[in-house]
Amino acid sequence: MGIGKNIRAIAAYRGITSLELAEKSGVSRVSISKFLNEKMCPKTLTLKKIADALGVTVDFILTYEIKED
Repeated sequence: MGIGKNIRAIAAYRGITSLELAEKSGVSRVSISKFLNEKMCPKTLTLKKIADALGVTVDFILTYEIKED
């Protein structure tokens, strides 16, 4: 899974919309949308802001895997 898909899955699990994620992280809504749709990859500092807004670590975002039953 890519970073954008991981961010999307974690945000959905936490019940956070893309708009809320943008507001909590201080990252523009347009940039969040580009990350979630994997049109752009966030820089390290931006990824840290997103991780903090989601209440997880950057490592968690990078290694997150959805387990299918």
